[in-house]
Amino acid sequence: MKKVVGIDIGGTNLRIGIVDEDLNILNSRKNSSRFLAEKDGYKNLPEIIRKYINETSEGDIAGVSIGVPSSVSPDRKTVILAPNLKGLSGINLKDYLSNELELPIILDRDVNNLILSDLESIDKTHKYKNIIGIYIGTGFGNAMMIDGKIYRGNNGMAGELAHIPFPGSDRLCGCGKIGCVEAEVSGKRLEKINEEYFPNTPIEDIFSFHNEEPIMKNFIKNMSFPIITEIVMLDPELVILSGSIFNMNGFPKEILIEDIKAGLSETQLKNLDYIFLPDNNDKGILGAAISFFS
Repeated sequence: MKKVVGIDIGGTNLRIGIVDEDLNILNSRKNSSRFLAEKDGYKNLPEIIRKYINETSEGDIAGVSIGVPSSVSPDRKTVILAPNLKGLSGINLKDYLSNELELPIILDRDVNNLILSDLESIDKTHKYKNIIGIYIGTGFGNAMMIDGKIYRGNNGMAGELAHIPFPGSDRLCGCGKIGCVEAEVSGKRLEKINEEYFPNTPIEDIFSFHNEEPIMKNFIKNMSFPIITEIVMLDPELVILSGSIFNMNGFPKEILIEDIKAGLSETQLKNLDYIFLPDNNDKGILGAAISFFS
């Protein structure tokens, strides 16, 4: 049976695993991804992948499928801009890894792989065709499916909700612009709020203890705006909400949904489903495998 190495590169962690054609994850592990923030850090990837394959002793590897926290060129070869891992930006990662590993390489945005994995878990009958996936962890990730297919756009930049302007914001975003959504709504922003307002509270408990504080209510309200915007534009059947922020202790899911609904008309809310999904550590690996085998 053929197997693929699935890799999920996030702004904080790199997860790697081997998946067979029946979509069983045979082995997986987690490493830091911070080396990819450094210039030429990507050159360490071939050795990491080789070492992993050798140590797991899993033969018959058909190829490698990688999700990156970045927009990807239309030919799915080049990382366009990875604000949280700038060492990847502008790198033709597909051709580089293919030459180094002598294996077929599939490259895509990490969130596109996540939405494929999530749909595999909740929608075996392919009921949903038009779907929004919102993934908030270190950054603000967004994937879209239209008529059952991942929508990537003309330049590979579709779904970059993280980098649309946020009215009134003067914060510097990792992409280099001032006032992006990600500067206001992301794990990085939550860390700053924790440091400034609640330094004695472990960040994993910030929602449990401080949901009623104005700064936290504002954080949730700000989160709803880009989600509302995309619902209005795409008129989807399903909104998937996942990522580490949504899965933190005490995250006010009901309040977020109320804020989203308040920004939509009755017609826009008709036949619209919402689902919060766990932040399964291996689902980016699984989604990468689905992308490879499909």
